Amino acid sequence: MDINTVAKSAELRRRAEERLNSRAPINPAMLSETDRLQLARELQVRQIELEIQNEELLYSREGLAAVLEEYKSLYDHSPASYVILHRDGIILQANLTFEHLIGVHRALLFGRRLSSFVAESDRGVLNAFIEQVFNTRAKQVCEAALLNELDQSAPFYVRMEGTVSANGQECRLVLIDVTERKRAETALRESETRLREVLENSLDASYKRNLQTNTYEYMSPVFAQISGYTPDEMETLPIEIVLGLMHPDDAAEVERVMAESMSGAAGATYHVEYRFRHKDGDYRWLRDQFTVVPDAEGRLGALIGSVSDVTARRQDEERLLANQQYLRRLAQRLVVLRVLDQAIQQADAVDEIANQALRSLSQLIPFTTASVIEYDASARHWTPLVIQTDTPAISARFPHFSLPAVFTNRMNTDHYYVDNDVKQTPRCRRWAWTCCLLVCVPAW
Repeated sequence: MDINTVAKSAELRRRAEERLNSRAPINPAMLSETDRLQLARELQVRQIELEIQNEELLYSREGLAAVLEEYKSLYDHSPASYVILHRDGIILQANLTFEHLIGVHRALLFGRRLSSFVAESDRGVLNAFIEQVFNTRAKQVCEAALLNELDQSAPFYVRMEGTVSANGQECRLVLIDVTERKRAETALRESETRLREVLENSLDASYKRNLQTNTYEYMSPVFAQISGYTPDEMETLPIEIVLGLMHPDDAAEVERVMAESMSGAAGATYHVEYRFRHKDGDYRWLRDQFTVVPDAEGRLGALIGSVSDVTARRQDEERLLANQQYLRRLAQRLVVLRVLDQAIQQADAVDEIANQALRSLSQLIPFTTASVIEYDASARHWTPLVIQTDTPAISARFPHFSLPAVFTNRMNTDHYYVDNDVKQTPRCRRWAWTCCLLVCVPAW
């Protein structure tokens, strides 16, 4: 039995004796033997009852002490900080969690203002929060930055929930450390800002098209530069109108790639190039690269991709192809010229030159129509010498050309020219001509 229990028992006995002395005393001589025995028995029973009650009280007290200790442990070691404030903001009570959070021993916290631990930028927020708690007598919530006295290099953030006590003079606070969440939110905002900067300054236009509604949920601003249509216009245009802006010759290929993507594996990447009518009316070549993303139910959810303007590249490819064809035809012309030159050197007369030229040419290039014409220098006009064709309806007449005009267009037609200064040689005395022109229309 501890000192407190002994002291309480002595006090109880003193009070009982005082109450007994205030009553009229009982004369034992006036009691019978039976009454005395009965009284002694009653006293003994009453004593036992008191002993039993005392044991139960002690047991209850021990139980309450254990429960109190358990709740005290929960209170002090809770992951949340508990603080009781006076209405003027002075700390009246705090648990160990708040002590560790602030970096100040609990005994030194009492009597200090909570605002002394709040970052200066948030002290106004705290004061308004406490005032609102007492004025509304309802639970209020706010977030503020606090400083640890042991390390004030960086603030930490808490979420505070406050309720007023029954007497209206105290504010009970629950503080939860949300520093990691705030840092994650800050990092997410910074990441979103960087991503937005990339999307808005990229040369490619990114988009997301909902396959269930067939509408664009997002389109980066770059698309306005590529197509002339703003993202808001694209998001409101019906899909039928958008598809109608594609060149009709490219529609089949676009439909083929789209059908392939709808039945393909999730996450696969597809691309297609097509002409798209710009808002100014001109067609631009676009390269569309995308992937199909399923929704939460596993259905075809959305197309996510990017569109780039490849008009310049396609034009460069067309110019390159034209140059390749030009060089190929130029090489063919050089071969033909060598063959014709040999034929002319081996012939004795102009007719023989023409026939020999056509025979040599037929072995080199298949053609449907070919002719050799002579330029009469004195008459200044062209005269057909030999015509070979499988189409009899083709006329043998040739317009009168001036010699400079013929040579000016020499490399821009499918005609082959051979210059040969025959002059008055023994083989061609009666011919006064300066050159022969071979006209060839290839079969391919």
